[in-house]
Amino acid sequence: MIINGDGPKGSVIIDTEGTNFIFNLTGTCNITFININFINGYAKDGGGIYHSGRGILNIKDCLFENNSAENGGAINSQERNMNIVDSKFINNQEN
Repeated sequence: MIINGDGPKGSVIIDTEGTNFIFNLTGTCNITFININFINGYAKDGGGIYHSGRGILNIKDCLFENNSAENGGAINSQERNMNIVDSKFINNQEN
């Protein structure tokens, strides 16, 4: 599965305003995020993305900003099948 922020860079924003995680990925599906801004996610595990599935997580040209969690401020990947390319991480915190 590919989730592509089609538009000018930085124009696709997912902002939970600190109320919840942004994506909880389980199962065996490979998923790719391209040109998405993950902002203000908050969760116990992975404020931006919690990846506990067996599929491969690919992140390209994304921004993770102001996300927080007890385990993995921006991303918590249990399976470690992950590729990150040309992405930025700004002010994410593990509580």
